[in-house]
Amino acid sequence: MRKISNISKISLALLIIALFIFSMDNTISYANSIKVNDEVSSLFIDFMNEAFSNINKLYVTNQDGEDVTDYFKKEVEILLDRRDYKAIQKLIISENLVPYIESTIDTKNNDGLMWASRTQLCSDIIIHSYNLQGEIQTWEVLLTGTMTYNPNTGEIYTASSPSLSLYDDSGIHYNLRARILDVQTDKIILSSRVQFYATYRMEARVNGYVPGTDLGPYQIVDFGIYRPQFYAYPE
Repeated sequence: MRKISNISKISLALLIIALFIFSMDNTISYANSIKVNDEVSSLFIDFMNEAFSNINKLYVTNQDGEDVTDYFKKEVEILLDRRDYKAIQKLIISENLVPYIESTIDTKNNDGLMWASRTQLCSDIIIHSYNLQGEIQTWEVLLTGTMTYNPNTGEIYTASSPSLSLYDDSGIHYNLRARILDVQTDKIILSSRVQFYATYRMEARVNGYVPGTDLGPYQIVDFGIYRPQFYAYPE
């Protein structure tokens, strides 16, 4: 049997190391790019920072319309000091709270008069699903926006384009690393409500065996395009 030269052995070793590093780099970069369910949108962060910068103008109601402002301030005080916006967001969603900021704005005619205004944080969780070779995968996305309106008349002045994030992907098999792509969001201001909506594409990377499928490692699965939306009303 012909012996492999030392140079050939070194070249082969370097090639194996290079391929290993390339594979690790690809795996790490993809994993870092899909941690969307650990993120909180800048829209939510900006709202909370503004609310607590002038805390006397922050009000919170529950799903029954009851004032729970003091309870909310007490619950999130430490969380805000830690900049744990994710925990604050979970508290708002789990307890169906509606935070808003009271202020005054110039009238549309710029005639020097001031009108009362209320900027309300609006959010909704939408569930989507995909049939993956007979195995149903489900996940939740979170749409978050704000609208500013006259609390006395209900007239809506302005609204933001919403943010979209992957809120919960626990319904997707653990060997599928999911992420949302090509996100587009917008809003429509109607007479008494705001329609917040988005379009996004969902995909997942196969990191291991997925029962009931013939998927191979590192394969990318396209879940398709989804269009979540919800209507928000002045409280």
